[in-house]
Amino acid sequence: MQLRSDIVSTIIFFILTAIIAIILFQLSIYSYLLFHAVIELFAIVIAFTVFVIGWNSKDDNNFYMFLGIAYLFIAGIDLLHTLSYYGTGIFPGYDADLPTQLWILGRYVEAGSLLIAPFIYKVRRKIRKEYLVLGFFVIVGLLVSSIFTFLFPKCFIMGEGLTLFKITSEFVISGILLIAAFSYYLTRENFDSTSLKWFIAAIAFTIAAEMSFTLYSHPYGLENLIGHYFRFISYYMIYKAIIEATLIRPYDVMFRSLKTSELSLIETNEFLKLTTKIVRHDIRNELTKITLAIELYQRSKSDDSLLEQVLESISQCTMLIESARQMSLAHDGMIELHPVNVREILHQAISDSKLKISLEGDESVIADTGLLSVFRNIIMNAEKHSSSDRLDISVSSTEHTVEIRFSDFGSGIPAEIKENIFEEGFAAGPEAGSGIGLFIAKKLIRSYKGTISVESNQPKGTTFVVSLPSTRSS
Repeated sequence: MQLRSDIVSTIIFFILTAIIAIILFQLSIYSYLLFHAVIELFAIVIAFTVFVIGWNSKDDNNFYMFLGIAYLFIAGIDLLHTLSYYGTGIFPGYDADLPTQLWILGRYVEAGSLLIAPFIYKVRRKIRKEYLVLGFFVIVGLLVSSIFTFLFPKCFIMGEGLTLFKITSEFVISGILLIAAFSYYLTRENFDSTSLKWFIAAIAFTIAAEMSFTLYSHPYGLENLIGHYFRFISYYMIYKAIIEATLIRPYDVMFRSLKTSELSLIETNEFLKLTTKIVRHDIRNELTKITLAIELYQRSKSDDSLLEQVLESISQCTMLIESARQMSLAHDGMIELHPVNVREILHQAISDSKLKISLEGDESVIADTGLLSVFRNIIMNAEKHSSSDRLDISVSSTEHTVEIRFSDFGSGIPAEIKENIFEEGFAAGPEAGSGIGLFIAKKLIRSYKGTISVESNQPKGTTFVVSLPSTRSS
């Protein structure tokens, strides 16, 4: 029954499409200006409706808000394009170059907005509408002013046709739209599958329209007619992707938003659990050791090893607190990556180590100050668990990455647990800690877009390998 209903709906759709195409063709024969006005007004109405939806969307839905505001200004440019079209006579003193310039400007704004929009989903903080409106107003206002003051490059010369700038611009715009389509595919987890298909299809037909508009030599030519057919179809698909999704299928959008919120809450809950574990378990244990060591020292007054235990526990607490702070910044998206000299950070990390350490190499990476806690954690692990008094650290680079290798010559890590050492809470051996340090280290390295791994050293021991983006790759 459902199959029959779908077939009937498809047949009706194609019949209506054919009827609309015939009506539009008849309009173009009767009056090309009327045909052009109908197509453009259809696109303007759709664009303005997208604005209304985006403006009234939830405050935390930056994607629809950004796209809505963008389409408000696109609608404004397209309205000027429609009113100035060759033959209307509304703007005396201007020829067919004016609407062509406005067309190119509108498509640049549309292509750029479609390219940026999918990445707006990644912005966690609410973007203020007023700032977006002001930004678009300044940029679009200046560009429109440049057209009416004859500063914008010519796009059409009467008697000659399209200029090189106009034709080149159509190809550039098509290139931007292709990248935009790929961007939607890369961020497809943010969209329901139906809306994603309509978005990509709309971009495809917009590109087809742009290619048609590289061929005409007269504003009323056949290529121009075909381009406007493609434009009509592309805006119908924008309607399907945005307006229908939010008005006719609102639950798809709502449930996707709820799912995203749920995942965010789960991630935040896990982060809070980990932070609580650090405070209640690790730091409390170290404070207990400090208290006990001080009490014993007060009794003996001569055992300096107790003071060393106190200092070691204080150092451990400091490292845990700093690691937790860095992880909190990474979780909140507040890490500001910048060039960091690896050798300088390593010198700080090894300053209080008891190991015999050799250090070779000097490179810079893209990270932040949290890299110090990562290095200290690796060195402390080598000191506690390797049963070796030696650690070799080497820094090397390729074109895009810097590799830092920490090699000890101890008993090594058993193969059966090697893959688990970066998991939260994993601990092994007589000197086992809480299993938090390497887990946090991996989290921080990932926030720097790097990797951390472990492998066997030859002839014996363990090597930790940290790979980070080089400053040369930025």
